[in-house]
Amino acid sequence: MKRSLLTTAVLASFAASVTADELEKIVVIAPMQTPLTISTDPKLPRQPMPAQDGADLLSSIAGFSLVKKGAASGDPVFRGMAGSRLNIVTDAGSTLGGCGSRMDPPTAYITPQSFDTLTVIKGPQTVLYGPGNSAATVVFSRDNERMEKAGVSGFMNSVVGSLIARG
Repeated sequence: MKRSLLTTAVLASFAASVTADELEKIVVIAPMQTPLTISTDPKLPRQPMPAQDGADLLSSIAGFSLVKKGAASGDPVFRGMAGSRLNIVTDAGSTLGGCGSRMDPPTAYITPQSFDTLTVIKGPQTVLYGPGNSAATVVFSRDNERMEKAGVSGFMNSVVGSLIARG
């Protein structure tokens, strides 16, 4: 009791001695996201190479890791949970793997650059995309825009490298 009264008295005397003009003002600017939802643009550059499938893109998000399936694809794992505990949604429809034992996981069929938004909803926080899964719901979505006049549009990735031979 004595310690809390002493602390209160010291803080009150400090506050009385400092005017508002003497305090340094700090402005913090940061993107605001809820702790349960992560949203990103799949077309943003990733290092060292562009993502080759959905799992490769997810591995760049905190909490995700991969279980490699062959030479090219991987099965995403979120906080140690994978398989049916991870709901993969593309354009408002559930995406399922190609065969048993998750040899072809659902993310192997996703080309991230063809989508506009990737949203990860952690935990069983939503039932908008089916039953709430215990790990997360991963939503790949496109922005549907109507073209006002005839034309062609597209998106392309390229990777350039060089090999220097030392002899």
